[in-house]
Amino acid sequence: MTEKLPYEIFTEEVERLFKTAKKKDEFEYVCALINFNGMGDARALSHIHESKDLFFQMVELIEKSENKHEQIRLLLLLYCHIFEMDEFYNMLGNMLRICLGERYGVMLYNSPTLARELNPSNKLDKLESLSKKAGFELLIETIRSLYSSPLRNSFFHSSYSLSGDNFYVVSGKELKINGMTKGVVSLRDYILPITQSTVNIAGHFFNLLRSSRLDYKENKIVVGRLEPNGVKIEIMGHSERGLFGFQTIIE
Repeated sequence: MTEKLPYEIFTEEVERLFKTAKKKDEFEYVCALINFNGMGDARALSHIHESKDLFFQMVELIEKSENKHEQIRLLLLLYCHIFEMDEFYNMLGNMLRICLGERYGVMLYNSPTLARELNPSNKLDKLESLSKKAGFELLIETIRSLYSSPLRNSFFHSSYSLSGDNFYVVSGKELKINGMTKGVVSLRDYILPITQSTVNIAGHFFNLLRSSRLDYKENKIVVGRLEPNGVKIEIMGHSERGLFGFQTIIE
């Protein structure tokens, strides 16, 4: 049997996650889906829309480029941006929390009230802990398998160099691969697979968000846990724009 690619595993597991969260508590699911952070301009309250636009613009540039090193640089830039997206972790974390019967949390992993700022590894640790309880270990393990802090640091701190088919770590921590540290790795055998897999995962994540929101073609009444006995809430849907908010029903 052919081993599944990271993209294939992520696709199956993240779609299962969204379906499970929706079935568990649809109002909390909707809050996570729109990344609710208060009333006002959605683009001013969350960076996810800007990240989505940047993502697809960068993918278009990569596809148009015919220069290998140019493609690698753009892939690395996008790779680092993806792992820096707070809302990527926040949305997955909230979906996992909802599956466990917990409430949606605003700015889950990037709240200014946190004792210390969390880096990507810290956020993956948080997600891993939730995933074990919720039965989605494989989802987070797959994401973690693609993250390399030394690779991120070498690119962001401009301490790398490209030459031929090689990626050189000129200064800083060397890359750790299969238990071995390396100061030089192949673009074809390491950099391209890890960056392209991450881009594929992010592309499906954005597409899933879009399709999940578009599922709401009309308004729908659900019960939310805003009070001990529950509150009727109207989820706002549109035939073309899909999900765009919610409102409580005063009886």
